[in-house]
This record gives sequence, C-alpha cells and structure tokens, in this order.
Amino acid sequence: MKTKRKDTNQPELEKQLRDAGFSVTSLHELGKGVPDLLCGLHGLNIIIEVKHDNDQLTPAEIKWHSEWDGQVRVAQSLGEILLYVSNYAQQLKRILDSVSDHCDRELKKLKTKGDSASE
Repeated sequence: MKTKRKDTNQPELEKQLRDAGFSVTSLHELGKGVPDLLCGLHGLNIIIEVKHDNDQLTPAEIKWHSEWDGQVRVAQSLGEILLYVSNYAQQLKRILDSVSDHCDRELKKLKTKGDSASE
C-alpha cells in the first residue's frame, strides 16, 4: 500500500496542538479523503484537514467532506484551529443552554401533572 503524503506543516501543527493541551491522532495514512487529524479537548472531538500555503482539497477530500455528517475544519495554523474551536464551543454552549432550558420547562409541566418519574 502506498504511503499517504503528510502535509509539510502537519508535524509542527501536531506539536503545537499537543502543547496547547489537545490530544492528537494522525489519520493521514488512512487516505481516501479522510482528514489528517483527530483532536480532542475537554471532551470535544475536532477533525482537522491540514493544508499548507492555501493548498486545495483533493477530489477524494471533497467527496469525504461532502458525505461526512459531522464537523470538519480545514486549517493551516494553530491560530485558525483555536479560533474555530472557541467559536464552535460558544455555539455548542448556546445550543446546550437552549436544550437544558427546554427540558427544564418540560419537567415542570410533568411535575404539575403529578408525574413521579420527573422527580
């Protein structure tokens, strides 16, 4: 099996991510358009496609990204990734707050109906 090419900035970016507190697993050898890095931070998983000097996605990467039903980010630098993760976490916080508020309202409705399972 042919070894997949690692972007030239990937090793340094992996080190920077680890130094910033992320866990990092390289996925680049999987090929077939699968992104380069699986990263984790405080329970949040982030999938990163590493590019260098505005390189474009390959046809296989475009196909993989279009079929993936989750988040994935193309990035060249630690700064880009940190900004993305910060914005994504803020978005998730708003969503989770809304879900929590909704469930609290529904629990109150159940309690007024005498549903013992809601306690």
